[in-house]
Amino acid sequence: MHEASIALALIDVANDVLREHGAARAQGLTVRIGQWSSVVPEALQAAFPACALGTGLEGARLSIVTVPGVGECRAHGAVELELTRGLRCPLCGLPTPMLLQGDELELDEVELVPGLTGSELIRAAPELPAPELPAPGLTDEEFAEVEKLIERDRSPQPDRDIDFD
Repeated sequence: MHEASIALALIDVANDVLREHGAARAQGLTVRIGQWSSVVPEALQAAFPACALGTGLEGARLSIVTVPGVGECRAHGAVELELTRGLRCPLCGLPTPMLLQGDELELDEVELVPGLTGSELIRAAPELPAPELPAPGLTDEEFAEVEKLIERDRSPQPDRDIDFD
């Protein structure tokens, strides 16, 4: 499940946004995910709460906007692609080798908690709602696996020599 590492990367970028704006917490993120991006939105949604623990995104809502695939057909111009047909024009069947949209993974919006600065967070922390654990849709075993992946991704990795001979 590479969605846990994607969630961690999105959280890192969102935390940068929080720092840039002097905010301590976010109440929501909006992410644009292309249908052709190989990201499973449900898996990202499931991994996000565990990945956000202990960050300014803990308890934040993750909204996902799905971006349809659009290809460039030589005969018809820009056409919306159907996953079941692959990279072919749905009108004439010609290959559409150029994907114009649909492979993106973008952090579109970070919704800040209004008026909550770093010093206010310390005073307000006991009043903030705790996230629901385990994440909706995960069994205890799946949640434990996500926690292991997060811990592995956050722990320092020793340098490894790779011998290609």
